[in-house]
Amino acid sequence: MQFIKSIHKWTSVLVGIQLLIWLLSGFYFNIMDVSKVRGDQYQNKISPVASPLTTYQSNQSKLLYPQDILDNVRTSSSPVPRPTQSIKLISLQDKPYYLLTHHKGLRRHFESDYTLIDAYTGQPKLIDAELASHIASRSYNGPGELLSATKLTPPIDDLPREKNQVWQVNFADKVNTSVYVDARTGELISHSDDDKRFADFFYMLHFMDYNGVGGFNSWHIILFAFITLWLCLSGFIWTIQLAFGGNYRLSFLAKKHPVFIKKQMSEPVGNLKISSHQNLMEGLNAHDILIPSTCGGGGTCGQCKVKLNPAPTPNSAERVLLSQTEIDAGHRLACQHHSNEVKEVELLAHKAEKHNLILTHSIFLSPFIKELRFKVNSENPLKFRAGAYIQFNIPAAHGSSVPSIIPDEFQTYWEHIKRLNYNHTAINRCYSLANYDSHTNELTFLIKMQPAPRANLLPGFGSNYICNMLPGESIEAIGPFEKFYVSNSHIDTARTMVMIGAGSGIAPLKSIIMEQLEKLKCQENIHFYFGARHKVDLIYRELFERLAFEYQNFHFTPVLSKPDTNWDGANGYVQQVIDNSIDTLGDLNQIQFYLCGPKQMMLETISMLKKHGVKDSAILCDDFSN
Repeated sequence: MQFIKSIHKWTSVLVGIQLLIWLLSGFYFNIMDVSKVRGDQYQNKISPVASPLTTYQSNQSKLLYPQDILDNVRTSSSPVPRPTQSIKLISLQDKPYYLLTHHKGLRRHFESDYTLIDAYTGQPKLIDAELASHIASRSYNGPGELLSATKLTPPIDDLPREKNQVWQVNFADKVNTSVYVDARTGELISHSDDDKRFADFFYMLHFMDYNGVGGFNSWHIILFAFITLWLCLSGFIWTIQLAFGGNYRLSFLAKKHPVFIKKQMSEPVGNLKISSHQNLMEGLNAHDILIPSTCGGGGTCGQCKVKLNPAPTPNSAERVLLSQTEIDAGHRLACQHHSNEVKEVELLAHKAEKHNLILTHSIFLSPFIKELRFKVNSENPLKFRAGAYIQFNIPAAHGSSVPSIIPDEFQTYWEHIKRLNYNHTAINRCYSLANYDSHTNELTFLIKMQPAPRANLLPGFGSNYICNMLPGESIEAIGPFEKFYVSNSHIDTARTMVMIGAGSGIAPLKSIIMEQLEKLKCQENIHFYFGARHKVDLIYRELFERLAFEYQNFHFTPVLSKPDTNWDGANGYVQQVIDNSIDTLGDLNQIQFYLCGPKQMMLETISMLKKHGVKDSAILCDDFSN
């Protein structure tokens, strides 16, 4: 099925491009001046070249009879005399010539064979530049002077279907007129100019005549027909697959299927009836069995893992996000399957619960990053490993692109952002905790307000909703979920830790650092490289400088990519600073790297670390771009 989806996607791109070309060329045909696109705006209507035999009877020179011409051709010195199909008397420059047809194509532009004979002398006559210029000048009534006469052999740009040699006679006028004369018969073929050439370009696009055959008989259009046929067939197959998968949520087709739910170690939960119009993650969440997900069911984070029986065929998302060992064990993503596909779901150690969080504190730490603290409306404090995250269930609401309260020192950073009011639907967003579980009875988050990138676009709905909440307001949340943390195996091997972060990616790194130093009393070296653009973006700088002073094993390196003149710290991007100083960190085989920040920063950092020989297993990432 993935192959069909991939082919469908790329064929739709090709078909879409050609449809756009048809639209543009069709629009041109509707606005073009028909009187100009034929290329004949400077063409005289001259009489046909054929003339009756009696026209030349009064000439002093004796006109040869057609039979004499034919006899002469048959007795010519040619090893294999060419057969003659017909003979015709024509006039060129007011002189009589016999035109012998040896082979005539079905149409004029098809390959043909002619001989032109002087009707007085019986000698063959070739159409030269002088004669071609004379014929062209008789048909031209424009203001331009004759520039040149050139004999052309196919292919010919202005005459894509022509298979025979022609003379091109050019005139100096505003539209660069060219007159074409048959190089064998002297017959006027056509006029062409810039207006016609421009129209021919759009005809070529419209009829897909990319190899210049001058018509529909092109392999391009045949290939395009097969591509379009495949697009229709693959779309039909995909539609059927989606329909059977429950992706079309027609209420009268909805059915509830019983699914047996059990925890790990075969502890049963019971049978639940889940609608075929919900994926398993949505169905389980509706029964308060909470499955972690940072992508909201988009199939990009890979965290909603469950074990299914029978195990459905893994799709493309699962082949990317799950290992082959997991796939063979029946592990699948709950957001990618429905209740009609399985009979049993085994939960894989999901401990998340639903909570009501009450905002107690909200303050700007930098122009766009806020620190928010929430109190859990529960008797028991939450237990989680540092680096965990919470999923916020953000309700449908009215929003604004500019916060209502901005501190005076940050007002200038928001002045260029246009205030836009909008409504958004209910959404889910995940944010990392910036504190460890026994640090305080509140949950601390660092959330960057995502402003609108352009005036015609809207800002980030989730970040703007949460950051505009007022103390005392509440919001529903699910979690905590643990994905990015220091494992026990790492603690046991006592390895050096290198934390690399930027922007609001500091949140999980801060919680890990604080937990290691304050709660676990870690004695191994911890290096923290924090990247920002300006000094004002270095949030918690004083905190980390104090920790570096109090703990000899903690080292803090702030890095600015756009520093002020009075900045005496590290300059550039954080990954570049690490690249230049990586030899000072010690044995790379004894270092664990923790990354969190913008996606491009993490990709470049991972590439840099691998260049230095760091193994994949020694690099942990918290990719909040999902």
